[in-house]
Amino acid sequence: MMKFTAGQISRFAFVYLVSEPLVFFVGRLMKLSTYQGWITLLGACLLSSLLLYLTVKLGQIHPESSWVEFGSRILGKQMHNVFLLLVLLLSIYLISLDVTNFSTFIGSMYLVETPMWLIMSLTVLCISLSTRTGLEAIIYMGEGIFLVILFSSLVTSPMMITSSNAGMMMALLTHHDLKRGVLDSFSALAWFSEWIFFLFTAPFVTFGKKLFRGLLMSLISTIVFISLFWLICLINFGPYLGQQLRYPILEVVRVARYGDFLDNLDPFLIAFWSSTMFIRSSFLLYVASVCLSKLVGFSDRRRTVFLLGSISGTFAMQYAGHTTNYEVDTRTYAVLAFVLSIELLPIYYLFVYKIRSLKVKHKNKPI
Repeated sequence: MMKFTAGQISRFAFVYLVSEPLVFFVGRLMKLSTYQGWITLLGACLLSSLLLYLTVKLGQIHPESSWVEFGSRILGKQMHNVFLLLVLLLSIYLISLDVTNFSTFIGSMYLVETPMWLIMSLTVLCISLSTRTGLEAIIYMGEGIFLVILFSSLVTSPMMITSSNAGMMMALLTHHDLKRGVLDSFSALAWFSEWIFFLFTAPFVTFGKKLFRGLLMSLISTIVFISLFWLICLINFGPYLGQQLRYPILEVVRVARYGDFLDNLDPFLIAFWSSTMFIRSSFLLYVASVCLSKLVGFSDRRRTVFLLGSISGTFAMQYAGHTTNYEVDTRTYAVLAFVLSIELLPIYYLFVYKIRSLKVKHKNKPI
């Protein structure tokens, strides 16, 4: 059986966590919190750290088996299957958003005359083929792109502030609203609390203190990374223009001047980001295929990959054709509550497990 180290999973977690927020969360963060986006990110980091700790504790209950298998021993088979279905639906929803965002950007910037259905079909095909190769290939792809993303972003970020208004940074110290910051932190939490998906890496990795520390460092690195590029967008566009842009960080990349030799560097940076999106979506599709295989009793999860990929692609095409529905589904509190309720599943399982453990101890206590 293949085994992953805590370091491998941590590096993959950074790629997974940073892929979508880096491009699509920055604009919303400006609209959500304007100048106090750093407070929102800090609050989301603290809340996500707590959920990460509880998720690792859940994974430690039966480290020799996956949560998909031992979850039924805690809540019962029927209730566990209901939660598996919810995780499956959340995975499909997130994949459809990823495909929609990626295809819309590529179609509007580089493939203007290419039909949207063709871009989405090819995107879903690539994701499905990656997923069929298995979890091992997905983790190794994340490891491979980790250093490339880190190096390219940190090297080019100083070049993105050459024409910015650094004086705007004073507003970070003068604009404070603690109540709003707390509420915004819960809204941002959904972007950084998808730890339940990492339970699907068991038993290929040992859940323990080493993994917790590694994943915590990945989370902190992601928050620092997002904060850096949020600040770059803020001092380049300001909070009001920035929130009107659908892809503010990509706009910064496209207009930045890197020098005569590197003036056409933006397609490479966007290609690196696109790789992280494919890796993230492949992992989500892997999770969905495991859930569906468990629910219907398939021994080979690969039989469900193309079916689930097609469903995700269909939803993505609907979003692309109905922009209003897309905006509603990504910004309403009802959808936020749905997403968070599933991401908080480790708390439910731990609570029930503790209650049952106390009952067993009380029953076995000598009179």
